[in-house]
Amino acid sequence: MSLLNWLYDLHQRERIQNLERMVQGARVEAGVRSRGEIDAKALEQSLAKLSLAVRTLHRVLVTKGVCTAEEIQRTLRQVDLDDGRENGR
Repeated sequence: MSLLNWLYDLHQRERIQNLERMVQGARVEAGVRSRGEIDAKALEQSLAKLSLAVRTLHRVLVTKGVCTAEEIQRTLRQVDLDDGRENGR
């Protein structure tokens, strides 16, 4: 194996390891354990963060007069109906 091939192989291995770390980090963030089981506590924490972010955006939009709470509710219902069902998801 030439030096150039060896260096390229080393670089590729490092990239693969970096991607594996990124995937593992995403799995942890999503609340999935290594065997594919759901980590309920991590999932609840992620959901709580998302809920806080949405409530914050709602408050800022209404407070700054960008839109009213009623407009947000109406748009939320319209988006909910995008899949043909009004089911809150």
